[in-house]
Parts: sequence; C-alpha cells; structure tokens
Amino acid sequence: MIIYLNVMHNKLLIIVANVLLFNLTCIAQVIEDKTQCNQQSVDNSIARLIPDGVCLPDGYTADLVVKDFDFNQDRKMDLAIRFIKYPLQDGNMQNYQIFEQLNDTVYSIKKELVSLRLPYIKFLTASYRESHPLADSLARQYPLDTQLAFNSDSISVSHLIQNFFGKTYIFIYDNSTDNWYLQNIRFWFGELPVWLVRNADLREELLYERIYLEDKKPDKQISIDEFDLIESKRIADTEESPYLMNKYDIFELGAKKQK
Repeated sequence: MIIYLNVMHNKLLIIVANVLLFNLTCIAQVIEDKTQCNQQSVDNSIARLIPDGVCLPDGYTADLVVKDFDFNQDRKMDLAIRFIKYPLQDGNMQNYQIFEQLNDTVYSIKKELVSLRLPYIKFLTASYRESHPLADSLARQYPLDTQLAFNSDSISVSHLIQNFFGKTYIFIYDNSTDNWYLQNIRFWFGELPVWLVRNADLREELLYERIYLEDKKPDKQISIDEFDLIESKRIADTEESPYLMNKYDIFELGAKKQK
C-alpha cells in the first residue's frame, strides 16, 4: 500500500510539473508574441491609444490614432491608425489601417488604405523642391493638404482646389460588400490661406471654416480602394477650378458681414 501511494504521489508530481511547464511555456509564448508586435509610435500620447494586440507593419511608426467611430454600426468602437516608415525620407507613404473591435479586448484588421495622402516631403519650399526632384514631382502630382475623417458610417477625403475652393469625397460603408463606396462629392469655399484673407479683406472665419456650395453624385460606383488621389488633383486643376471660379465670386462669398 505504501509503495502504491508513493507511486501515485510521484505520478501526481509529474502531472503537476507538466502542467506548470505547459503554463509557463504559454506565458513565455505570449510575452514573445507581444515583443514581436510592432506598436512603435512617435510619442507616448499616441502609444497610449493603441490597444494591446493591435500591431503595425514591421518598420512603420504610428503618428495618428482615431478612436470611437463605429463604421459597421455594431455598437463596438473601431479605430484607425495612420503610420509611416522611419527614418523619414521623401516619398515615404502615409497609410492607414482600420481595425474592427470584436470584443472589449480583441481587434481585427479590416482594411488598409494607401495613397490617400501626400507622401512625406521634408520641405515644400521652392528652393528644396528645385534641388530634390522626387519632392518636386510628388508635390506636383498630389494635393498638398489632404484630410481624412472617419465617421460612424463613412470615410471622407478632402483637399483644396487651388487656393480658394475644396472638395470632399464621402465614402459610405456597405455591410453587404464589407467596403466603402463613393456616394457624394461636396464642393466648398473656405480654409483659405492667411495672405488671401488679409489681402482681399475677407472674413477671418474663412481661415478654418467652409461654406458648402454644391453636391455632385459620382458617375459610377467607386470603392475607396479604387479612389485615385492623383487623378482627383488633375481633375481639380483642369476642370473643377475653372468651373468654380467662373460660377462663384470669391469676394462675394467671403465678404465681411455688414454691422
């Protein structure tokens, strides 16, 4: 009996040891995976916004986190992260990844958005562009001031048309296809440069405000993956700018209100 009990005791110790070893191995694996998860950020204020388990592509650094929007209306707050490759060099792309929240602690990557902003350029001055052909080429091809906004059911992409007008592409999320599609193009006047507001004696509010002018429905269905920012600038320069300048009087639109 005593021998039997000793054997059982030894087997129990072996089982307990194996369980402990398995648990330690799992913990070690989690720690190892976490160290391999890239959450590099430009500063601590950005790093604090990135949930555990949300990883960026290797070699990239987050410089913007957008939280608390619910693109698929499932009452879970999703997030988007903008990232860029370091060290910074002219031509480095600024891309976004959208993460869907599955539960309180788990996120799943939903989509990567590429080429929706001007690639990185160290300086936009004429002297820098003259001596850096890549910077000059990019500055000519892309709008210099693209803004993205992530809303409950939409993503909007905005940029200026010359120095006076602007346009916003509104992409609506479609649950059935699990993608965003262009629904509307909205034209506006505003977000003017300081020199224009002061020299033309326009309202100071137009430095940051917009006056909405008109909407245009897209000619065909376009997903956000198919959207071409370079083509948008070409159309803005060659077609939309002459049309808007001919139709709207910027001095009348921006005139100061009479007291």
